[in-house]
Amino acid sequence: MFEAVKIDGHYHWDGLFSQNPPVGDLMDLPPDRKPEELWVIQVNPQTFEGEPTTSEVIADRRNELSGNISLNQELGFIEQVNEWVESGKLPPDQFTRTSIHRIQMGKRYHCSTKVDRDPDFVTELQALGRRRAREFFAEQTE
Repeated sequence: MFEAVKIDGHYHWDGLFSQNPPVGDLMDLPPDRKPEELWVIQVNPQTFEGEPTTSEVIADRRNELSGNISLNQELGFIEQVNEWVESGKLPPDQFTRTSIHRIQMGKRYHCSTKVDRDPDFVTELQALGRRRAREFFAEQTE
C-alpha cells in the first residue's frame, strides 16, 4: 500500500511479514554486544476472547494473527537458542541467553489502523507504548 523507501541504495518496505521487529539483526551481534534482555511492545494481541463471528471482527483477528507470524518466528528462534545454551548444546563463549519480555498494548485496534499514518494516531501509539513499558518496568522492580 505504501511505496518503498530508498536508504543507502537499497529499497525497504514495512516489515510486517518479513522481520517485524528485526530482532534477528540483534541476535547476529557478537556475544559481548548481544542484548541480555529483549522487550517487545506488542501491538497485535496474541489471544482473542470468544469467537470472531462478524466479517469485520474476523478481518481484525486475521490481521492480528498475520501480524504476529514473523514476530513469533523471530522470538521462537531466540527461545530455541536459549534452550540450546542452557542445555550446553551451544558453546557459551559464542552464544548467550537473551530474556524475552512481551509487553501487551492492552488495547485492540481496528485492522484499518495498520495503514493509518496520521501523526496523532502514531503519537497515541507511542504514548501508550511508553506507558505500558513504564508499567512493565515498575512491575519488574517491585
